[in-house]
Formats: sequence, C-alpha cells, structure tokens
Amino acid sequence: MPGRWSPSGAHLAVTRVDTSPVQRWYLADPADPAVTPRAVPYPAAGTANADVTLHVLALDGGSTEVVWDRDTYPYLADVQWAATDRLLLTVQSRDQRSLMVLEADPNRGTTNPLFADGDIAWVELVPGTPATLDDGQLVMTADRDGARRLMADGNPVTPVDLQVRSVLTTQGDEVYFLANPIDDATVQHVWRWRTDGTLVALTDEPGVH
Repeated sequence: MPGRWSPSGAHLAVTRVDTSPVQRWYLADPADPAVTPRAVPYPAAGTANADVTLHVLALDGGSTEVVWDRDTYPYLADVQWAATDRLLLTVQSRDQRSLMVLEADPNRGTTNPLFADGDIAWVELVPGTPATLDDGQLVMTADRDGARRLMADGNPVTPVDLQVRSVLTTQGDEVYFLANPIDDATVQHVWRWRTDGTLVALTDEPGVH
C-alpha cells in the first residue's frame, strides 16, 4: 500500500511489512535446472503471516504507530484520511470473514471501531469504501437481506432489488455509486443517494455505465 499524505501535507501514513516470520518456499526453474531455486515468503494456511503495522510520519521527524487488535485483524486492507486529524482503517481477519472500519487518531495512534461486518463465507472489499459525508456519516456497503446495499452510519439506504458494485465519490450530502438490478448483472447504472433519502438513477440506457 503506498503512503498516504494527510490533507494538510504535514503527515504521511505508511505501512511497514515484516516478512521475516513467514516460511520460505523454494521455486526452481524447470526450463533451466542449473539456476539456483528462488526463495519466496509464502504464508501457507496455519503458518506465520507477515507482520503489518501502520505509522504516521511527521515532517519534523516524529513518528506515531497506529494500534489495533492485529492478532484478530492482521490484514490492513485500506487506509484513508477522512480529515487532517482523522484516519480511517479497514482491517480484516485472516480468513476474510470479518471486517472492521476503525477511526484512528494520527497524533496518539489510538483507534475506535466505527463499523463491523461478517459473513460465514467471506466479506468482500467494495471499491470506494469506506467514505464519509460532510456531516461525518460513514458510507459503507454490506450484504443485507440478499443484496449488497449502501450503508450510512450502519443503516441500509438502498433497496433489496439493487446490488451496489462500487462507491464513486461523496460530495456534501450526496453519494454517487454504481449498481445493477439484483437479477441482472449485465446492466450497471450510476446512482445518487442523498441524506434526505432521495435515490435517483442518473443513467437509464441499456448497458454498463
């Protein structure tokens, strides 16, 4: 994951990935048996995983580690600056059946949970999420009642006959997203939802928009 500059440009959120605990597998080249096998770290099921940490670096040389339950949620799937003093982290369990969105204080490194989701199979990471509205509401998606629905502060705001594919952007009190009818994945339209409950399709011609 590349480093992320804060909106003020004074801080940089960066990840550190330590693969030293991960077992090595050795891959030979069957077309050239004279070549020495290449060692690659491979965290096979039941073996040690890479150790991933998140740090906020300041231009003055300071550094703060962001702390969360890495034993339960070792995967750091996404990091975003919601504001100069607010980071959003998406973390997952190793089996990818549990997901949490955390709010982090970049100055102290503390985190608080904002959203949690789980599934007996796996939880999909949807492009464009998490996001925030100007009033601070957290925008996510989650599988609820047989459809992937747009969520605002944990509440579903799109109907069960619409499958949300990705969130494009948030502006003010509006969320722009892509979705298809739940019974037809060959069609995709651009939609807009507002915090007053208004939901409008901005495209209507057949096809993928």
